[in-house]
Amino acid sequence: MYHFFVSYTKRENEVQEVYPLIMEFVEELKAAGFTAAPLFFDLYRIGFNKYYEAELKDELKNAIANSVCMISFVSPGYIESDWCIFEWKTIEMEKEYPLILPLIWKDIDWKEAEFKLNLYRLPESKRMVYPKFLDYFIPPRIKLESAHYHYYYPIEMHNDKLGLERSLRESYDFINSRTKKRTRKWRWIFGVTFLSIILTIITQIGGIILLVSLSLNPLIKRKIEKRGYRILARISCFLAFYLLATFLIVPIIAKPLGRVALPIFKQQKLKPLNFLTCLLNRHYVKPEMKEIALNIATDMNRRFPGTTLNYLEANFPFINGFPLIPHLSHNDGRKLDLAFAYISKETGLSTNATPSPFGYGICEEPRENETNTALLCSSQGRWQYSLLKKFMPQSRKAQFIFDSTRTKAIVNAFAVKNNIGKIFIEPHLKTRLHLTNDKIRFHGCQAVRHDDHIHVQLK
Repeated sequence: MYHFFVSYTKRENEVQEVYPLIMEFVEELKAAGFTAAPLFFDLYRIGFNKYYEAELKDELKNAIANSVCMISFVSPGYIESDWCIFEWKTIEMEKEYPLILPLIWKDIDWKEAEFKLNLYRLPESKRMVYPKFLDYFIPPRIKLESAHYHYYYPIEMHNDKLGLERSLRESYDFINSRTKKRTRKWRWIFGVTFLSIILTIITQIGGIILLVSLSLNPLIKRKIEKRGYRILARISCFLAFYLLATFLIVPIIAKPLGRVALPIFKQQKLKPLNFLTCLLNRHYVKPEMKEIALNIATDMNRRFPGTTLNYLEANFPFINGFPLIPHLSHNDGRKLDLAFAYISKETGLSTNATPSPFGYGICEEPRENETNTALLCSSQGRWQYSLLKKFMPQSRKAQFIFDSTRTKAIVNAFAVKNNIGKIFIEPHLKTRLHLTNDKIRFHGCQAVRHDDHIHVQLK
């Protein structure tokens, strides 16, 4: 890949001055550590090797096709040269948007340039002369609806050797920066795509919200100059759109589609253990599951005053089959996880707090005389079975005592509901709590441990 292809004619003595300039430039690039100079200059790339005409044309076509830009040293001899015309026409054919930087090295016949190259002289007010041309340079080919020609922006040098030398160097810098911008653009596209996927996996709607918020980027770029403030504005726009969608728009759309949000704040003694569950849109269930949970929470508070039923994760608001990672089956609005009940070791009183901030990962381990399902599943190579426990800090576990009475009451309250089909809990807890309902069963080693939470699901 070349940064630019150098196009010129050898017919005129003046143009021979191009040779030492480019050769010096090439040597500087090599000294800077380039193993191959990122430009195509025939004397350097082809040398004095003899080619048949067809072979030489193929060599030049390949070089032009692999060049970002063509720098043309335009002179009367250039316009008369069949090889120069071939190079000019080739880049027009090879590139969808050819990038040509014509350096007008000598006075030319502009009518002839228009006829042979579609190269038009700009009005004097818009004419660019070195060293200011890079300040105004824009991609040189513009398609005009009212014209059939491609317009290029010629830089008129008029025998200014110093200007030519500096033009060469600054042209390289410009093309190099352009290439880096393209690289950054692709990195940006990859980054946005990756972030959209992650947000979609975690929240279901976050990826779409991110793409919507990016539509304001042009406005932010025009209104805000400092890069740091732009980044802050983009983040703020995303958060504003996301919060608006999460708490106002999504619940309205999800309801007619068959899913409703569980209470965000304490309502009839039912609440999320962690607010992140709601913030990430992981608290949607079928209306009948919500009604059951609310009724049981009210009943638990009546039987055990001060008790609040803490729910963990449920389902996303939309699309049956859309996975709620890392859960295997929370994808249809029928599933709901609930926290165990605990006693504060410090006070000896019932508490609504839990040792795990998310309700998962701190387990009520089997006793010596109880079935150790975790050990059994691990021996079968089920590495994921106790994975959450490995990642969750266990420091708070010593502050709590498992409340078997209230936890048993929660499980039995769901088990007697006709609409409930299954309840998952570890076998050793089913035995310890004397749970006998057939709906209460082992979930299998393909899942994760259920001695840290209760899983209930509708029929």
